[in-house]
Amino acid sequence: MKMSVYLLVGLTLLVGLGAGCALSGSGQGILVLPLGGAGASRLAVYDWSEFMPAFSLAEVTVTTSDGVPLGGTFTDLATDLQFTVPAGPITVQVRAVPDWAATAVGLTSAQQALLPTLAREYTASGTTTVTDGQTVTLQLKLVVSQTAVMGPSVNNYPGILRYAETIMADSPLNFAMGPDMYPSTLPYFRFDRFGRLFFFVNPSTAGSQHIVVWADPAAPPLPLLSSIDLYPWCLAYDELNNRIYAYAKTATGALLTGDGAATLEVTNTTAYYFLNSDNNAQPNVVSADRDGNLYLVMNDSLNSTNVLVRATVDGGELAVGQAISYANLGITVDHWIEDLQLQDGSLYVAVATSTGAASQVGFFLRLDPATLSLASLPAPSEAIVPRRFLGLMDGQLVFADAPRDGMAITVETVCTFDLDDGTVVRGASESPGSAATFLNMFYC
Repeated sequence: MKMSVYLLVGLTLLVGLGAGCALSGSGQGILVLPLGGAGASRLAVYDWSEFMPAFSLAEVTVTTSDGVPLGGTFTDLATDLQFTVPAGPITVQVRAVPDWAATAVGLTSAQQALLPTLAREYTASGTTTVTDGQTVTLQLKLVVSQTAVMGPSVNNYPGILRYAETIMADSPLNFAMGPDMYPSTLPYFRFDRFGRLFFFVNPSTAGSQHIVVWADPAAPPLPLLSSIDLYPWCLAYDELNNRIYAYAKTATGALLTGDGAATLEVTNTTAYYFLNSDNNAQPNVVSADRDGNLYLVMNDSLNSTNVLVRATVDGGELAVGQAISYANLGITVDHWIEDLQLQDGSLYVAVATSTGAASQVGFFLRLDPATLSLASLPAPSEAIVPRRFLGLMDGQLVFADAPRDGMAITVETVCTFDLDDGTVVRGASESPGSAATFLNMFYC
């Protein structure tokens, strides 16, 4: 299965050629932003592995050497956008809303099944320098910035995942996955930067567990790693190396990886240990960035403490680059890391009270992914117990809030956290066992 998908926006600055010829010597050029056209026309220009969707709306900001911003909001994207720009340094920012119906025109059903229709918005930015009479092409990679909101895994409704457009979803959409395909009761799943969703499936047939990638709710999910013997707690997708990682809690702990053709267990000879069954219910959390770095919780046996590490896998062996203890992150002994999410160039950490603790409090951390150093983040406007990230939203963290009484969840709520001012907005909420709306039987 070919997994690599790139959303490329080609920015061509035409100076001295074609329309730009008349501007030669004037210190100006023409910026062409090819956001126009429908899905079928894209395939004539881009290889499918470099596919770009059609867009219904694009917000473009071009900042030039004279400091005057150009651009605007465009809804007529039948043809490419063009801007006259002065010579000098240029910064381009794009926010684009995909039109999946237009994108699907002319595509086969197999191609349509690969469209990441859970994605709602993409963003991109880049810089270049233009000199008079020069042609400059700037390639921007669009990164998903907003997705549908995913309901946590469903315990008592095998074969169904839920998703919705907002956190206020009282009528979520159900996706029937097909016979003998049961989502894991653990609520971990991962969006990659294209908007595809990865999650674990635990069919009733013994020995047929596998990880799948889900792009389009109208199509079945596609198997990625099959016949997994170990039950993974958390997943991460490594875009650079086109690999999926599954972090399992066994007697010694295990990190599995594969690319759809083969599955192997990562060798660990570092000073840190994978979380194992002795770590009780501390989640085995892992995430990955676009450069192939993994972020995962491990145990420093020398100091008897958990650590967050930044690592790589080369030749099937783990190599730890940076490590920071819970204590240095401000995480006390009655708290632990529940989930990780890379968003807007930062690594966000969901921290909550450990199972059975008397008081129920939690918070978020923002880290520099390169150094694992703490960055500023406003305090939440009200008490939260964040357990899982449920999707992407520009300027917000979308998460599941779930206080516990011992092991029992008392109430579960889909919330957002504003990254600028810390405002918490609460959406769909219910108690376990109540009539199912969005969060029914959220296992956390």
